[in-house]
Amino acid sequence: MKFFGLAIIAVAFFSIMVDGTYSRSEVVEVTLQLVPSPMAQPDLVERSLGEYNGVQSVVLDRASSRLSVRYDKARITLTDLEHLLTTLGYRALELQTVQAAQASL
Repeated sequence: MKFFGLAIIAVAFFSIMVDGTYSRSEVVEVTLQLVPSPMAQPDLVERSLGEYNGVQSVVLDRASSRLSVRYDKARITLTDLEHLLTTLGYRALELQTVQAAQASL
């Protein structure tokens, strides 16, 4: 019985990250309306965002300038994504955020 109790403690310990937070991912999907500047680079949007750790999918609808990004909030923030879009020549307006899934890593 002691072994079982120690096993539960070990599992709980290893499920906690060094900073004391649980190592859980929170995947969300956000839809952004992009406002391009004259220096906008649409060819780089999907590729550049897709290279970030935590970004699972990126779809840009060029006709409507809408961008859908599915990402893990534990690894990257919306502010990080918006900053990258700014460097690519866009201003992003958040239209909708939907929690896609919540699962342990």
